[in-house]
Amino acid sequence: MWEFGRLIRSRMRDGAQPCPSISQIEALQFVSEQGGPTMRDIAALLKVKAPSATALVDELVGSGFLTRTPDPADRRQVRLAMTRKGASALATAVARKKKVISSVLSPLAASDKAQFDRLLQKILTHNA
Repeated sequence: MWEFGRLIRSRMRDGAQPCPSISQIEALQFVSEQGGPTMRDIAALLKVKAPSATALVDELVGSGFLTRTPDPADRRQVRLAMTRKGASALATAVARKKKVISSVLSPLAASDKAQFDRLLQKILTHNA
């Protein structure tokens, strides 16, 4: 099973266009869905310590994908927000990931793909 994840990550990196890392894509997706998470939220999502999350977010801010804004209710907190450039990068990365997964699954018959999808959904539902 680890090999499947490794294969997807490898194919994601093999593209002609530079692509955010898998962790960066996860962080962008989280910011997009949560609307204003904190650095602590990002660290918890990625299961890393705060300095590692800060380094990742610094890269995303430096690339123009995210912005930091002070929390109006608590000046000690900083909230993260998606920029247009970040939303575009996320959409591109998600489309690329779908294309890569489709390519990886291309040797399977339609019935095998349907069974794979059912099994994956069952696993995800059970572990949600």
